[in-house]
Parts: sequence; C-alpha cells; structure tokens
Amino acid sequence: MRLSVRYILLAAAAFAVMATAWGQDNTPPTIPLAEGRITASKSPSAGSQVGQANADLLRGNGTRAGYLLRYGNIVPESERVMVDARTLQRNQDYTIDYTTGTIFFTEPVRTSQTIRVYYRYVPGSSEQRGLLQAPSMRLQFGQSQLNMMYSSSAFLRREDGTTLQTDTYGMQTRLNLNSNSAVEGLLFFSSQRAIQAVADPTLQPGAPSRPNTQAAAGSDRLILQNLNWSVGGLQLRGMYQDVGQRFAGFAALREQKAAPDQLLGWLEKERGMRRMSYGLGYVAGGMNLQTDVSRITDGKGDIRQTHYSVQTKQMELRFSETKIDPQFQRFNDLREDQRAQWAKERGLTRDTLSALFRLSGNSQLGFERQRILDSGSSIELTNYALQTAGLKLTYSTQDIDKEFTRFNDLAEGQRAQWAKERGWVRSFLRAELPPFKGTNLPNLFMQQTIRTETGNLNLRQISLNTQTVQVDYTRLGTDPSFAVANLTPEEINQMALLARQQVEPGANAVTDKDRQQVLREAGLQRETLRMNMTAAANTQVSVMKTTVEDASGDVKRMQVAYTSPKFEVAYQQQSISEGFNRLGDLTDPERKLYAAETGIARRLISTRLALDKNTAISALFGNIRDSQGSIIKQSYALRTPRLSLFANIKQVDPTFSRIGDLTETDRNDLSGLLGFKYFDMAAQWQVSKTLWFEGFWIDSHNAQVQQMHRRQRLYFQYQPAATTRITHLNDRTNRDGATEVLHRQWRETTAIDHALGKGLKFSAYRDRVEEEGVLLEPTTSLTNFWRVESDKSRPVWFVVEQKHLRRTDGYYDTADTVQVQTPVSRSAVMQFTEQRFGRSDRPSELIRTVSSQWLLRKDLTFAMSLSRRTTSADTGSLLKSFALSGPVLNFANVTGKYDELRVDRVNTKAQSEISVSSLKPFNALGLTNIQFTGAYAALADRATWQKETRSGRITANLGKHSLLAEYTSAFIPQAADRLVMRTYQFTVAPMSNFKGEIYYRMIEQPNMGTWHVRRYALDWQLNPNTSISHQFLTLPEQGNNRVQPIGLDVWKMSTRLNSRQVLNGEYRIETDYAKRQIIRRALLSVAGRLSALSSGEVGYSLDSVNYQGNKGTAHSFHLRYGWQLDDDHFLNLSLRLTNYQHRVPHGLSRNELAGALEYKTPF
Repeated sequence: MRLSVRYILLAAAAFAVMATAWGQDNTPPTIPLAEGRITASKSPSAGSQVGQANADLLRGNGTRAGYLLRYGNIVPESERVMVDARTLQRNQDYTIDYTTGTIFFTEPVRTSQTIRVYYRYVPGSSEQRGLLQAPSMRLQFGQSQLNMMYSSSAFLRREDGTTLQTDTYGMQTRLNLNSNSAVEGLLFFSSQRAIQAVADPTLQPGAPSRPNTQAAAGSDRLILQNLNWSVGGLQLRGMYQDVGQRFAGFAALREQKAAPDQLLGWLEKERGMRRMSYGLGYVAGGMNLQTDVSRITDGKGDIRQTHYSVQTKQMELRFSETKIDPQFQRFNDLREDQRAQWAKERGLTRDTLSALFRLSGNSQLGFERQRILDSGSSIELTNYALQTAGLKLTYSTQDIDKEFTRFNDLAEGQRAQWAKERGWVRSFLRAELPPFKGTNLPNLFMQQTIRTETGNLNLRQISLNTQTVQVDYTRLGTDPSFAVANLTPEEINQMALLARQQVEPGANAVTDKDRQQVLREAGLQRETLRMNMTAAANTQVSVMKTTVEDASGDVKRMQVAYTSPKFEVAYQQQSISEGFNRLGDLTDPERKLYAAETGIARRLISTRLALDKNTAISALFGNIRDSQGSIIKQSYALRTPRLSLFANIKQVDPTFSRIGDLTETDRNDLSGLLGFKYFDMAAQWQVSKTLWFEGFWIDSHNAQVQQMHRRQRLYFQYQPAATTRITHLNDRTNRDGATEVLHRQWRETTAIDHALGKGLKFSAYRDRVEEEGVLLEPTTSLTNFWRVESDKSRPVWFVVEQKHLRRTDGYYDTADTVQVQTPVSRSAVMQFTEQRFGRSDRPSELIRTVSSQWLLRKDLTFAMSLSRRTTSADTGSLLKSFALSGPVLNFANVTGKYDELRVDRVNTKAQSEISVSSLKPFNALGLTNIQFTGAYAALADRATWQKETRSGRITANLGKHSLLAEYTSAFIPQAADRLVMRTYQFTVAPMSNFKGEIYYRMIEQPNMGTWHVRRYALDWQLNPNTSISHQFLTLPEQGNNRVQPIGLDVWKMSTRLNSRQVLNGEYRIETDYAKRQIIRRALLSVAGRLSALSSGEVGYSLDSVNYQGNKGTAHSFHLRYGWQLDDDHFLNLSLRLTNYQHRVPHGLSRNELAGALEYKTPF
C-alpha cells in the first residue's frame, strides 16, 4: 500500500513539473502529437482550400501560451492576428498550429489586452480536436506496474458555439502484494473548461460577448480499485468504484485503451453512482468460510447484497440477502442482467437461508427458507428434508400474507397462483420408505393442509406395499367456504382424478367437465380405502371402501371380492343417507351410479364355481331397500360347451314406490313390475352340428291386482347343408286378469332359404298370427311369401316375388313383382318391371316400367325411363324421364334432367333441370380452391310455363379466408313476377383470438322494391380474460324471401374479474323502419357464481327510445339471484327498478318496481 502512495506522489510531481515548463518557458514549445493516437492532417498549400471565414476574440492571460481558437483545421496562412490595434507577423511575433487551432506568442500578452484573429477553416471537419496527448509512461517494479496518462482535447458545442477543453490525467495501476494477491484499478481525473475565444461581433452580430462557462462539466474523478489478497487459507476481496457525475474523460480513456471498451461503457453509464463490495474467505482444515457484501448507490437509494456461507465435511450453511431501496432510481444504467427485475422489485427484500447436515453414512438433513419481504408483509417458503438409507422425510410450508400485493412485480412463474393464494398457509409432509423385498412399489405417507380465513383443505394419503399385501388410503376434505377454484390446475386435476377413481379405480385421466365439477365440491369429505391380498398362487382378496360425506349425511360404498382359479365370490354394499343432498355436486360417473337413491341401501352377492375347464355355475343375489319396501333380484346360470341355462327371479314390494329414483338400468329392468313376482328361464342348446335350439319362458303375477303375465318363445334352426337353412319360431303371450283374458297372441313362423345353384336363390316363409282379448275381436292372419332371384352382379338378372296376406275378417293385401335386366349393347342396358297390387280397401294397380341406361363415354351417362300405371277404376298415368350426367369438358360437370307426368284425362306436367359445376377446385386471379355451380330449371303445366329459376354460386379462398358469391332468380310468366337475389359473403379464417364475417344480400321483388340485407360480425379475444364482439344487421331474413324491417347494431364487451365474476358491457341500437322507432340501450352488469349452487347478477342500463319524434328515457337497475335446488329444479328471483324520464309509458308510474319469482323443472 505504501508503494501505491509513492506511485501517486511521483505521478503528481511529474505532471506539476511538465505543466510549469509549458507555462513559463521563454521559447515557444513544439506541440507534440501522440504517435498512433491523434494525427494532424497534412497542411494544404495556400489557396488550395478556400474554407469559411471566421473571426475570434480572446482576452490575454498574461502568458505566451494557452490560446485556443474556436475552430481547428485552419487554412494555412489564411490567418491575421492582432493584439489590440497592432498586427503581428507570422513566425516572428507568434506561431500557430493549423490543425488544432492553437496560437503561441513570442511575448506574453497582458490580461488587459484583446486578441483578434481572422482566419478561414474547413467546415465539416471533426468537432473533436486532439490538442495534446502525451505518450503513456509505464513504471514497472517486478510484477507491479504503473501507467500514467495525460490527454487534452477540445470540441465545439453546437448549442451556443462555446468551445470546451477537456484535460484527462491519471494512472492505471497493478500492485502485486504476493504471488496470489494484487491491487489493481484506475485512478483518473478530468477537468473541463470553456476556452476564452468568442465570435467576433463584426462577423456574427448578436454573438455572446463571453464564453458560456456553465457549459463546462468542471473537474471530477473516476476511481475503480479491485483487491484480491490471499495468504495461506485467508482470502480478502474488495472493490470500490466511484465515477463522478461530471467526469468527462471517457473519450481519452478509450483512445489510450486504458480499459476494455465494455468496462468503460459500463462506467460511463454509471456516472454519479458508487459501488463498493468486500469479501472475506477462510479455507483451512476442511472448513470453507465465505462472506461477501456489496452495495450500489445512486445518491438517492442503494441496492445491498449479502452472502454468507460456511462449509465443512459435516455441514453446509448459507445465507443470502438482496435489499433494494425504494428510493433507488437508476436501474437502467446498471450493468447487471437482472436490472429490469430489480426495478420491478424496488422496495422488496429477498433472503434465503439454507443448511445441510451430513449424518452417518449417506444420511443427511437439509433445511431451506426463502422470504420475499415488503413493508409489513411477506411470502415465506420453508423446506425440511431428511434422507437416510431407510427413510425419506420432507416437510414444507408456504405462508403468503394477506396484505402482500406486489405479485406482478415478482419474477417467479407461479406469481399469478400466489396472488390467488393470498392469506393462505400451506403445509406438506411426505414420508417414504424403500420398497419391501419382492416388490418395487414404495411405501409412503403424505399429509397436505391448506389453511385460509374462509376454510381449510386436508389431504392424507397412505400407501403400504408388500409382496402379498397392497394398501392405499386417501382422505380428502374441504370446508364449505373453501375456495376450490383458487387451487393450482394440478391440484384441481388431482381432486378430479381422486373423485373419478372412487367409481372407476383404473382411471388415469379426467375431462374438462370433471375439473369443472370439482369446483362444486367445497364442504365434501372423500375417503377411499383399497386393499389387495395375495393368499396363494392366482388367489386374491380385494377390498375397496369409499365414502363421500358432508354435514348432512354420506354415501358409503364397499366392495369385497375373493378370486381363485375355480371359485369366485364378491360382495357389494351401498347406502346413501336420507339427509344427503349433494348428489348434484358429484361427478357424472357418480351421479349415473347413485341416481337419486337417497335413503336407499343396496346389497349384492355374486358367486361363480368352475366345475371343469368349460363348465361353470354362477349365482347372484341382490337386494334394494328403503324405509317403505324392498326389491329382491336373483340370477342363476349354467354354462357348458353345448348347453347354457339361465334363470332370473325379481320381486318388487307393492309398497316400494321409488323405482323412478333408481339407476337407468334398474328402471328399465323393473319397469311395470311394481307388486309383481317375476320368474324367467332361458336355454341355448346346440343339439348337433345342424340343429340349434333357443327358448325362454316368463311367468309373473301380481296377487294384489290379480294379474298374470306369461310368455313362451321357442326357436329352432336346422341347416342340413351350407346352401339350405330352415327355421321355425313359436311365440305365445298371455296377459290375464282375475276373470277375463286381457290379451293373448300366438305366432308361428316357418322359413326356408335355399341356394339353387348358378347364382339362383329361393326364399319363402309362412307366418300365422292369432290374437284375442277384451278389446280385440278374435282374428287370424296368414301371410305367404316366396321370392326367386338371380345374381345381380351379372349382366342379365331377374327377380320374381309374391306376397299375399289374408285375414279372417276379410282383409287382404297382395303384391306380385317381376323385374328383368338385360344388356342391349356393350354400353347400354335395359330393365323391365311389372308390379301388381291388390288391396281389399282400394282399387288394384298395374305398373309397367321400361328403363335404359347408356354409357356414352367415360363417366358420361344417359338414362331414360317410361312408366305406365293403370287401375281397376279405369284411371292411370304415364311418366317419362330423361337424364344426362357427367363431365363434358376437362373442368366442368353437366347434369340435365327432364320429367313429364301425364295423368289420363286430367293434365300434363313437365319439369326440366340443367346444372353445370366445376369438376375440381382450381386457382385463378390470386384466388385458390375456386368452385362454381350454375343451374336452370323450368316447370310447365298443361303446356303453360308456370315457373322458371336460374341460380349460380362461386366459392373461393383468398389466402386462408373464404369468399362466396351467389345469384338466384325466379320468374313466373303468367304473373310477370320475378324475384332476384344476389349474395356476397366474406369469412375471416378462424384464428385463436379473432373471428369475423361480412354478409350482404340484395333482394329484388316485384311491387315491393329492393331490400338490402347486411350482416357484419366480429369476435375479438383481447386476452384470456377479455373479449369484444360487434354485430351489425339490417333487414334480417325470415323465410319465403321476406325480411323484417328492422336494424340492429350491438357492441359487447366481457372481461373476467376473477374466477367467479364476469363484467359485461353492451351498447345496442335497434331500429324499426316501419314504426320509425329507434331504441338505444347501454348496459353494464356483473354476473357470476356466488357458491357452488347459486349465481347472481347486478347491473345498470340506460334506455333511450325515439318513436316518431317523441323521446323517452329510462334508467334501470336490476338484480338477479338463481339457486339450483338439485339436478332438475331451479329457483330464480329477479328485481328491476326503472325510472322513466320525458315520457312515462301508459299504465306505468315514473318509478316502476317489478319482480319475478320462477321455479323451473323439466316435464
């Protein structure tokens, strides 16, 4: 340190001697130019540069030197120098440096004398002039170095014409204290002053008579020192930076390369700021102690950073703190990358404390605490971790003060979630044991708690896994007022999954609807226990118990199952408390499972016994019970490779009245069985390879109402060969009362299907049905059917079919059909059809049809048909039809059709149609995917044109957007009535945040003028919470080419205030052109959910009505409250207070209060 002081003193003495010599030497000194730094331009010959004339006035300073003109780069020998009234001689009375504009006099000029200099200079030259730059002087003592520098320069201020001169001097030092220690840095001073030269008023009238001394920065310093000292295990670090606000020597430092450009750039931005940091380190004997403290100040505030750490073989302890003064302003001038974040966190303090203790073996105990402190509030995160060979234990907490508000200023990605959890205290405990032998599943305990002012959440999970036993236990509960919507998306997803897994144990994913449903679960407690035990090879016992409860009741469900290779048994039990009223808040799978079964208990036992590999017996016993009655269900089954038998027993007590509250499956199964005892038996028997039998028998009776239902169904199928199948069905149904036959039916059907060979098929059936009953006359119907057909895939084919139905009451219905197709050439076929219909209640009919089809060329076909219909009532008709379809050009497809219907002795109608459409999309004129369609149609009746229509349509894409143009006209010749419609539509391609459409249609109607239909619509999602929409509509269409004489212009805005409330705004203008009425409405409302089952809305609206020149204004305040009683019942209450101004509607008062109470339920 003493050596550094000596260097400074030596440098100061050297500069003082040099300055004295320059100021008092009798001979004009030669002005040195720094080699390799600033070079003087070569002096041009006289007259080669005309330049610009200028005149300067200077005051004598009592010496021969120190006279600097306002401009440099002077035209050689263009100057004229005068002292008072005496003109001086060049190189006798004075010398001049044309490059720098410096004058040296032979004799000193007294302070009372005035110097006037006329000269020409080259304009546009650099304003920065190097007056003097002494070569740096380097002193070296061993590994220590001292570089002394001096530089002088001048530049012209454009604002007021003042020329400033800057002198920069100082040193660059490096002092090596030992082989590992050094002190190095920069120590420079700058002095900036205004030179005495001013513009001569004779050339520049109005120029200032004195230089602007206030423009000079004055004197200031730049100090930058770094210390790194190390002796043995002791380390000392230090840094001091002080850059004066008025230090002006950075240009000289860059020219002299006194420091890297990047460092000089940092220092120049940090003028007026100070940095100081120091650190202490000690390393010895396995211990490492480190301390670092830094401070940045800008004169108004400071940024402080502190780091402490202690590290040994058994312990690590660290503490860090960053404190940003709220008065600190100059963040943008800092060099640190995190300066922008520091600016946001002005006034905040962050600290982190961590500790790690290494125990025996690989065991360790860790602790970490992070805090973000604001005035009077904080966010605190703590974490404890213990890890041993047999245990992993973690405990963490998160505490966010309710008063903390500066979440948007934080850098953490979870800041938005923290804002939702203001006032919450979280704690999380997790203990994990390593897997036991024979399994790779861990054993763990987890407890999570969230405490808030409105309620708490508790989650507990236990998992135990051994080679033979696996146990999982979960309990999740929330208080009724807990804000579930403020949980993280991951936690909401976990809650939804836990709820779904109660009814679907294998579920591993949830839907958006499940997540929305979870938001309604506040106040519910869910508990799930799963246990699997392996008793022996392929033998398992499983238990699952679930509970959903609240303060009013619970839903309990238990399942126990035993499974072995030959025997299985399962037991299920379910009960729902009478007072439990939260079924509507459960998930969709739960609502489907539980239906509306409050107060109902279920029990179910199922068994299965395997007699051998292919034979098994199974049974099921079920019971459904409430306080009034019960339902009994039993099922039995025997399955063998060739025979299966099934039996079911159902009994519904007459007092059980809640079948409608059961699940959909049970409702369908038990429909109509109230008070009945029901039994059914079914059998499936493979008698042989060719014979199959199915049958079932049903018997049910109700002693209370004395009714009996019976049904017997037998079905046989005999297939002696692959080409022949014979079936027989016998079905009898009896429904009897106490003394009469309510309904009886007997059906017997025999059918045969036989392949005759060579593509011929024969099928026939005979169906006989007998019916009788209280409301039916005994009838018997007999249906005979047969059909012969050939292979229709061949060129020639035929079909012959006959169906005859006759009943004992005299009714009959017959149908005979013959159809033949044959080719007439390689490209043409003809088809002949004859159909005969006979009915007892209408005239018989005969229809003969001849049709043909020609393939003119590839994909182009022509078809025609002729059909004649006659009846036994001597009436008939003739239908002719011609059609052409297919491509006629490379880009167009043509379809034409002509139909003519002639009714005997009545009239003739003819209709023709033709259309042309693009064969495939094409591109043209900057449009893509262009497609077009044109059509013409005409209708004639009794040789008179009745109607004629023309239409055209073009669609295309402009970029990703779609265009549509359409034309339609309809003309009725007899009424000279023509309708014309032109339509244009532009649709913006759907984007993530914007949708738009423009629609215009012009409708021209005879005697009704021209209507212009306009529709514009846009939807703009400004951000995830805010959207704007606009809709403009005039003359909306209402069908039959008619429009409504109204106009509509609506602006809407919606922004989500939080997870529950939405702010809605609307401005609407409604115009009724027929009534000459204009209605304007401005609406502002806040709506949202108040709880899981209730919602509300409050708002204000201003309505203005202008009706035929009469104006009316109304101010309205409305309130709405909605309450969902359960899944199907809703209660709505609405109130509206309206104040009318200008004109009060008839029958109303100026202040009108209206209310409504609605009760909604589905029918």
